[in-house]
Amino acid sequence: MKRTACLCLVLFMMLGMIPVFGQEEAAAQTAQTAAGDLGELLDDCADFSAARAHSEELYCEVTAEENRYAFDDYTMIMRKTATAQWLEYEIPDGQYLTFHTYFRQGEEISHFSFSWSKDGETWQDAAADTEVLSVDSWKWVPVIYRLKHLDASAKYVKITFGNLTGSAWSPSLAGVYSNYIVQNPYGFADCAGTPYEKDTSFLKSLGFVSGYSAQKYRPTEEISRAELAQLTAKAISASGGARVFWDVGREHWAASAVTGLYGMGVICGDENGYFHPDDPVTCIEAAKIFCAAMGYTAMAEQHGGYPTGFWYMARQIGLLDGVNRAQDETLCRGDAAIMLSNMLRGEMLVPIRFGGAESSYEKNGTTPLSYYHHIREVRGQLTNLGARSIGDALVLDEDQAIVGNETFAQKFSALGALMGQNIIAYVKTDPNRENGTILYAEAQTDSVSTAYTAAEFRGIAGQKLVFWKDGAEVTYSYHNNTRVIYNGRYETRMGLLTELKLDCGRMRLVSLENEKRVDIIFVEEYTVYQMRAPGRLAETVTDKNLGAVRLSIDDAQSVSVFRYGEEENDPSGAYVNTDDMVFAAKSRDGLVLDIQVLHEKREGVLQALDQSEYQCTLEGETLFVGRSLWDGALSAMLGKEVCAYLDIEGAIVRIEEQSEKGGYGYLQAVSLETGVSAKTRMRIVSQSGTAEEYVADSSTRLDGNKVGGTAFAALSPQLILYRVRENGVLSKVETAGEVSSVGQNGFVRNYRSDRAKYYGDNLKVFDSVYQVSDATKVFMIPKDHNAIEDYEVTAPSALMTDKDYAVSLYDVDSNYHCSAAVVDLANSEERSLENYDPVAIITEVAHIFDKDQNPCLRVSAKVGGADAEIYFDTNGAEDVTGSWLPGYQSRITENGNNPFFPGEVMQYYMDAKSHCKYFRMFLTKDMIQNGTEYEKNMGDYGALSAKSYFSEVYTVFGTVADRFSDKLLVTNGANGYVRTIPLSGAQIYRLKAGDQKLLMGDAADLVPDSRVFVRMNYTAVREIVVIED
Repeated sequence: MKRTACLCLVLFMMLGMIPVFGQEEAAAQTAQTAAGDLGELLDDCADFSAARAHSEELYCEVTAEENRYAFDDYTMIMRKTATAQWLEYEIPDGQYLTFHTYFRQGEEISHFSFSWSKDGETWQDAAADTEVLSVDSWKWVPVIYRLKHLDASAKYVKITFGNLTGSAWSPSLAGVYSNYIVQNPYGFADCAGTPYEKDTSFLKSLGFVSGYSAQKYRPTEEISRAELAQLTAKAISASGGARVFWDVGREHWAASAVTGLYGMGVICGDENGYFHPDDPVTCIEAAKIFCAAMGYTAMAEQHGGYPTGFWYMARQIGLLDGVNRAQDETLCRGDAAIMLSNMLRGEMLVPIRFGGAESSYEKNGTTPLSYYHHIREVRGQLTNLGARSIGDALVLDEDQAIVGNETFAQKFSALGALMGQNIIAYVKTDPNRENGTILYAEAQTDSVSTAYTAAEFRGIAGQKLVFWKDGAEVTYSYHNNTRVIYNGRYETRMGLLTELKLDCGRMRLVSLENEKRVDIIFVEEYTVYQMRAPGRLAETVTDKNLGAVRLSIDDAQSVSVFRYGEEENDPSGAYVNTDDMVFAAKSRDGLVLDIQVLHEKREGVLQALDQSEYQCTLEGETLFVGRSLWDGALSAMLGKEVCAYLDIEGAIVRIEEQSEKGGYGYLQAVSLETGVSAKTRMRIVSQSGTAEEYVADSSTRLDGNKVGGTAFAALSPQLILYRVRENGVLSKVETAGEVSSVGQNGFVRNYRSDRAKYYGDNLKVFDSVYQVSDATKVFMIPKDHNAIEDYEVTAPSALMTDKDYAVSLYDVDSNYHCSAAVVDLANSEERSLENYDPVAIITEVAHIFDKDQNPCLRVSAKVGGADAEIYFDTNGAEDVTGSWLPGYQSRITENGNNPFFPGEVMQYYMDAKSHCKYFRMFLTKDMIQNGTEYEKNMGDYGALSAKSYFSEVYTVFGTVADRFSDKLLVTNGANGYVRTIPLSGAQIYRLKAGDQKLLMGDAADLVPDSRVFVRMNYTAVREIVVIED
């Protein structure tokens, strides 16, 4: 069968007809409409086929009929358990993903969290724009998440469920959609950068196509014969007629277009009366249709008819310009758009005489646009647009423009980008406008516009503008009459200008004849503000450096506001947030104001500077740096953590050094925040011993890599190196490498043992080799790892000699000195009171209160001859005196109970917080008053006898039997033994028992028959207390 008809695309939304694609696409479009204007449906959540990967505890749910009143979407992905389940999706090129979710009414919204990856292995946190929709009280609450601001390298997105403490079925995921990042209001995003961009924009602006969505045309897909018929009929206003083809009934969505074209002689079916509306169109079929629509059928027949004659005519009249396809090759939607655009602008063959052989036709400049749609071409220079001007002070209405010398209304949103150029404007006759309305415009081929950023502009040299682009110098000549347009308004001519600068903004060069000689220079220079607080742009806002600033939006005649890349329909209502960067380009007279609001920043180490290229390297990324920043302060930041804010071209306009603290820290706990932007909270015990909570987010580096806040949630308790900014966000976290040798660079754990023998005093070594010192940070991990108040960072003096510890040693240098140690007390020999712990002679006791107003004790005493204070918290301390003293009753120190008296002697152990944990009484008030004498030793060198008392610790309360210049002989009433007490090195005190007053004494106070208390360690006498009545 020979086919002589075809069609080019009319997108299904053009006339509100039934969609012209397949059933699956129709269903997808329906789901999109039900969910709202979210983009193209990628996953209806009826199964897991659209997800790249997902966790195991998920299932797909179809909402039961009786529950559908609560939802607008009936297929969902839900959890089996209230755990952090997840799904991964691939991001279509140039697009972002939108997630449609539901939360149960009345339940606190524990938001989903998101992360992105460029390889599917390493993930970083992602911040979503979140919209919580208002619904009736009986419905579940829809929450929409749009991930518009991901890194350009992002290829995958992971969505993770929140609400880990509530019900498993809330929230649920109901749909995943995609939309284009770069929106094109007059064209299609999926045609940008393709051969179809110009023609599809032309057709969309004039109302001939509308696309599968506002930004999607699908240019590479095939087009059906019915679609081409619909499109052609719209182009030549063909419609209606009786049924002519068996397969195109009255109910067919393209019936009116097909019968209308048939009636005009544009199409015909096969010899059996079939049109085959769903078959794809070939290039020759489209050429035949468009030739016939333009009146060239007769001429085509003279050159051989179908296919040769029509192919010949299509080439002659320019229908195939820009189309590189063979006659019998299937036509795609993009090429169909090119052919339709060529047809609409092409010159028709218009009949001027009818009647058989007498019929005649002529070319008189009529086009289908002018003949059927009353749209004409106007050629000239665009000189004025609203308040924008290239040569005078004229101010038009915002919807007016001047092309050549004619003033038009205009509805083309991109017209401003053509200012100063010679253009072709497509103007529709408008009875309410004298000269009509511009619907679309494009530059003429002799008019060239080239744009450069401020970072690329190098200055003026010998009547030339100098730029640096892609590693090479680019120059343009100018003349004295070259015009300079500053922020939308005419400023001066180059012959009158002494200097041209641009620190932040763009420069657009317009050449009207010679592309290397500039006729007009558009300077778009931005004043930069950094918001200290939220506010509305139309009101007074607050800049971090300047204070209160008024941008005067309401005073300008021509205003545009782009917020995070999207134009605001109501500039006066545009809102800014803290730390937003506001870029304002205002003309000198304030009539033109263009504002860009961004929040693009980079954080990390400033690694390199190259002033010759105005570039820096920040975290491995090369960025331009504004000229005004090149001073000593920038050089001083080299190698440091910085936060850099970017302008609209991606150049740094503000840079701040991050004020940080850190060092060794023990990571005690982590928790994942399930907010809009997933973060991990990390509780860290610093090397000063305080516990702080910090945040790890997408800017935090783990072991040198930015992995996203969620990656930190997998870390277990351990010693880390960290740096934290003033805002409480961690800039880096390092975990220790495992190295057995010493003297290695970097953060490493050199030694670990569950039973490392420690020897203190002058040695201070673990397992005979690894030495600690007062400079070593010793992290003491309590038995109860959750008791954050019991974590301590102390000196080696807190360690017990001859004890086994579960220890990890870090950064051991070549001399075997350790920089940090972690001691796990839960797996170490228990610390109690040791024989070498200090001994106190009490002078005073006071009741005090802690910060929570709990009662405590403060014991003032003499220790080693110096004043000291011993604190008993509200939990008290353990009395381990036991049988050391005869007839002793244990003392209670909880809740501030005071069992102590001045003059009493006790041995004690305090933790790093100066809280007493254990004590042992050596001498009590009752013993002093009653004269109860005793002696006691540890027995480690034998039990007490007439000949043996040497021990690690020995105490005696007795009477001086004799005194010599270098020693005492002391006896006690308990056993009558006589002991030698050396005087060398002893600290001597005098206790006035009557008024319980302790004084410092000396050897002269030691006389025969004096009652004395003595403590010795081996042969060394530590304290002697003389009791005076």
